[in-house]
Amino acid sequence: MLLVSPARWWVLSLQALLNFAFGLFVILSPVISAINLVYAFSTLATLNGLAGLLVSLRERHFLQHWWMSTLIGLLNLGMGIFILWYNTFEMPVSILFLSVFIGIQALFQGSMGFGVSLEMNRVFKVKGAFLFYGILSIGGGILVLAAPYAAMFDLFSLVATYAILAALGQGLDSLRIRRLTR
Repeated sequence: MLLVSPARWWVLSLQALLNFAFGLFVILSPVISAINLVYAFSTLATLNGLAGLLVSLRERHFLQHWWMSTLIGLLNLGMGIFILWYNTFEMPVSILFLSVFIGIQALFQGSMGFGVSLEMNRVFKVKGAFLFYGILSIGGGILVLAAPYAAMFDLFSLVATYAILAALGQGLDSLRIRRLTR
């Protein structure tokens, strides 16, 4: 999730596609192993983090609260790199460990989504942008953290559903932002 100028609407669309692809990967792989889920999520978090950081640094002269995207980008990038590193050099990341990371990320991004919504309303007069994403992220974070010991299939389904719904919210917001460039 990013706070971007209308000219950068396509970055949010790219992140929506990444989230959607991740969700489909998890849903369409019924025999997905925990290690594949860990690698898929850490790759998603790393790519989302890089996109968030690059755009937030480019937008720092345009938007007053560009630091929100920087925090989100740093969280995603740090989480993705940490999970990849930990899983490669230390020991495999457990699903419980990954669940806690996903829950914390969703809560953080959801709370930032409300701040982004206020900023989009203030700067571009776009009411309601990122509210759906913020509410969905906070709800998803609470559900994932409330049931970290859920059966693996249930947890995979919950994470995949969250990723696809988040992608839908990001995609709709990117289209709303794109309309501002016309």
